[in-house]
Amino acid sequence: MIDQLTEQIAGSRKERLALALARDAAVAQFDLARVRRVKAELIRQVVAFGSIDPPEIFSSAKDEWRYIRASLRNNNTWLPLPIPPHPAETMPADAAERVAAAIRRALPELVKLERYESRAIGRRNSALRALLKLRQQFKDEPSLKYGFQTQCRSCFFCKTKPIF
Repeated sequence: MIDQLTEQIAGSRKERLALALARDAAVAQFDLARVRRVKAELIRQVVAFGSIDPPEIFSSAKDEWRYIRASLRNNNTWLPLPIPPHPAETMPADAAERVAAAIRRALPELVKLERYESRAIGRRNSALRALLKLRQQFKDEPSLKYGFQTQCRSCFFCKTKPIF
């Protein structure tokens, strides 16, 4: 898949540098698609289960030790575990409010993914800019009208999103 996208981005260019830049852009594009899928799945998981992490049985390590000591005092038989409230029960019933609550609950993880996404966008755009600059330097390529080009016209990505 990466090789196919690399060939699409590189177009007719077969120089090593052009292929390396096209490969960098393709890898960054796949990273970007992966992080976007993870973000969507994370939100879906929180909508369904109410939380990213499973509910905590004990509120602190001290409570956990109390439970263990009480169980050991009880002829080494484990007492029934306290049942914490399920996070999905605290979610709103309305679908729109449920999604909004899920995004609020997943926000710390979404911020981390946003940083990763912005780095992938930067890597992709940087590789594409360098590839366009390389194309401008060769005489056999048609000269660019304004000294820069916002789309390379050959790859799928540039047909859908401009490069800034």
